[in-house]
Amino acid sequence: MRPRVSFVLQGRYDWYGQCWAGPTIGCLHNVTLKHIEAWRKKGPLGRLHNFVVYIQRSVQRSQKFLAISHNRRLARDNDTRWSSWYTMLRAALNLRDAIDGYFNKWMDANCAGDELSLEDWITLEKIKSFLEKLKMTTKALESSFATLDNVLLAMDFVLAQFEAGKEAAIDDLVMALMYNSGWAKLDKYYRLTEESPAYVAAIVLHPSHKWHYMQENWKKEWAESSKKLIETLWNEYKPVESPLPLCEVPSTTTNEFLN
Repeated sequence: MRPRVSFVLQGRYDWYGQCWAGPTIGCLHNVTLKHIEAWRKKGPLGRLHNFVVYIQRSVQRSQKFLAISHNRRLARDNDTRWSSWYTMLRAALNLRDAIDGYFNKWMDANCAGDELSLEDWITLEKIKSFLEKLKMTTKALESSFATLDNVLLAMDFVLAQFEAGKEAAIDDLVMALMYNSGWAKLDKYYRLTEESPAYVAAIVLHPSHKWHYMQENWKKEWAESSKKLIETLWNEYKPVESPLPLCEVPSTTTNEFLN
């Protein structure tokens, strides 16, 4: 099965999931100490996840947080939508003062290991900023914009973001690991598009792109390989000569009405 736009883009967006590999929590209840410790080891993203679960598991804690956050709620990630991580990060960063304030006022043994430092907040902001670009790309491919010619263009854009992120994070081991992991995941799905010439053909047949897009944005060997794919597609569907002679249509008729 060929990857659809949403599927192709989802595989690459699981970059954080590849980096923070480990058990996930499927519900708010029955969270064990083992779950908490596993997430805590994942760094700031895991500690934020723990804090959100910690708050939402208790009505009393939720009420305390709402009081200090002026009735603004935290958002929680889930296992089915990558964008839920972006939503959680965006909400948490907007509520940073409330989160820090909660730790200062009501920290107990259950959440002490998940307190976020200044460096943690900086890392979370970087992750959110990157996921924001992926969210933007996903939104751009919704509804009538989800056409086949946009698949490779979107993947090229996201790959460029990973490349830029890798260069900028040379001295940041945490972010570098995530960028490398995400790049590898996206590259896997990019290679799947090579199994069908339809993706390249959609670009070539688009009047705004044609061959110019590949010549300007792809390496020479990639463009040459794509041309071979198009040749294969053309040879399969090009018009063929009819094996039977065409019947001549008489120029005159004996039908008085037609004459």
